[in-house]
Amino acid sequence: MIIPMLYVALSLSILLKRYTWNAFYIAFLKSLRFVYLIPSISYILFGGNLNNIQVYGIEVIGAFESNNYGWAAFLVIVTHWQLIQFKESKFLSFWSVLAGFNFVILMISGSRSGLLSLMISILIWFITSKGMYIFKFLLPVLFISTIVLTMKDEESVLAQKFDKTLKQFESTATSSRDLYVNEFITSSDTRTTAREIAQITFYDYPLLNITGMGIFQFKEGLKTYANWASPSYYKSGVHNSYGEIYFGCGIFVFAFFLFQFVIKPLRIYFKYLKAYMLFVPGIFIIPYFESDLTAGQFLFFPWFITIFVLLSYNNRFNLPNLKP
Repeated sequence: MIIPMLYVALSLSILLKRYTWNAFYIAFLKSLRFVYLIPSISYILFGGNLNNIQVYGIEVIGAFESNNYGWAAFLVIVTHWQLIQFKESKFLSFWSVLAGFNFVILMISGSRSGLLSLMISILIWFITSKGMYIFKFLLPVLFISTIVLTMKDEESVLAQKFDKTLKQFESTATSSRDLYVNEFITSSDTRTTAREIAQITFYDYPLLNITGMGIFQFKEGLKTYANWASPSYYKSGVHNSYGEIYFGCGIFVFAFFLFQFVIKPLRIYFKYLKAYMLFVPGIFIIPYFESDLTAGQFLFFPWFITIFVLLSYNNRFNLPNLKP
């Protein structure tokens, strides 16, 4: 975690001294669009089928899992749209065809966090852009209609994931230690039960709120401090980057991380850059549903590059020419 993070910070400090913020940011957008196009290409080249109504639950297609396809598709779509706004790409182009293809991938991936991120990006664009009133009206209508029509098919991944989400809300933070001890809990979502067991454990051992159980030692920590719970309840791990920091390091390190790497960059984003970096909310939302704290994780580099770019931003920098 630390060495790749330092690599990102030092590399950015060199790039931003050598190039303008404008030139760097356009290159960054093009790099994101190109790199995260790779999963959708992999899907086609290595056995994926667009006739599938869903790929969620299939462990690996091509080189990636279903959520990876959804997150990558989100980045391709939003970065391409942003490059169109900066006159760095054309609306009628092969890249737009690829972006449309990635929207299909996003829909069948079952990635709720990917869809949520795209919805928020559209909302921010709707609020911040000027002009294009007919298009501003049609785009959200088309997006929402596609989701509603897809969910009418009970076999579709969106319908299944919506039902799963409702069940997760119903079961969140309602179970007691005794129910786990007696194995009365029946949940197919081990991420929910894992976090719930950790919360009970931190209540049982208040000092853990200060020290944590050790970074990246979530399951090992629960084996030690929560041996009353079956490991099957937390076999997936915490699956939450922010939860990984809290349960691993305690409240003080978590508070520092939250302030330095979430609150400060987002404050800069909403003050200066919300119209110029539409993908940013998704970059911060997706790590809530996945651990992205190490360099081998799917979104580590875009997440921390974005953080350090925002922290490096100066309101005297020249911004790209933004079209509606």
